[in-house]
Amino acid sequence: MSFQGRILGLLISVLLGTFVTAQDFLTATTAASSGVVTGAVFNFDGHPLAGVPVELHDANSAVVAKAQTEPSGTFALYNVPPGYYEMTSLVDGAEARRFVDLSTGTSTVELSFLNLAQPTMPVNALISVAQMTVTESARKLYEKARESLGKRDYEKARVLVNQALQRQASFPEALTLRAFLERKGHETEAAARDCEEAMQIDPYHGPAYSTLASVYNLQGRYDDALRTLDEGVTLAPRFWQIYFEMAKASIGKRLYSKGLQLMDTAERLGGYNYPEIHLVRAYALVPLNFYSEARAELQTFLSRQPKGENAEWARQLLASLEREEKRPGVELAAADPK
Repeated sequence: MSFQGRILGLLISVLLGTFVTAQDFLTATTAASSGVVTGAVFNFDGHPLAGVPVELHDANSAVVAKAQTEPSGTFALYNVPPGYYEMTSLVDGAEARRFVDLSTGTSTVELSFLNLAQPTMPVNALISVAQMTVTESARKLYEKARESLGKRDYEKARVLVNQALQRQASFPEALTLRAFLERKGHETEAAARDCEEAMQIDPYHGPAYSTLASVYNLQGRYDDALRTLDEGVTLAPRFWQIYFEMAKASIGKRLYSKGLQLMDTAERLGGYNYPEIHLVRAYALVPLNFYSEARAELQTFLSRQPKGENAEWARQLLASLEREEKRPGVELAAADPK
């Protein structure tokens, strides 16, 4: 069996659950040399907004292209390199965001604002209302459940979060925490139900979107994960876990370069303390034949998390990469994965 065949057999069995087949890893995506992004910007009531600035940002937040909307509210950006971007528009202090997949050369985007006649307070107000309805006793049980989760005492965390939900059924944070525990136990249907209920109670609760997407990723439902995250990112655009799950879903769809870009965004927004970011990067780098870079990511992961359920797998893959580097006449790719 070839080197890629050996290491790809390891990749499909960990971290993302039912991830992708070996053939998926052997085929990297290709894209056109440039693309076009078209779209429109609307107010909350569906009316087009004229003269509104729009910007296309890459994974490093650099502006790749920008324009202003026409009287019809439409815009077009030309000669954009293929990749995965973030489209933003800022009007009177309000911001609209949307992610753009330009791997196929063309993309159409619609940006919608909340009511521009109102300040940006409604988002925070909705979050605070959802939190204010929670009783003090339920909140204390939830915090204890989080403490148990931090200590990896999952059974105690489950008992405590269930007690919190008995005190307060409409508690989005507790529902999402229970969903996380259910997902960890591969109780995917129950986890999805809890996430959906949390999102209904508080549409701005970012963890519900990322947790639901992680359930879909576990099931191999990458398109469903991306649809969920695309909605979530417009409501919680600074929540790094959304980009983390988006990266995993992209890798599942063999969009490895896009996965790397999204993982960079997740790290930049706050995920730099999460060791698994380096582990998932290895997933994206190996099928692109960037073995030296993948080895460096695995070493970083193991230095930060030498124990745990993924550490042994990381060591196996790292050993495979190092053995391959020592083979006579083998030159491993070391170019920029972008």
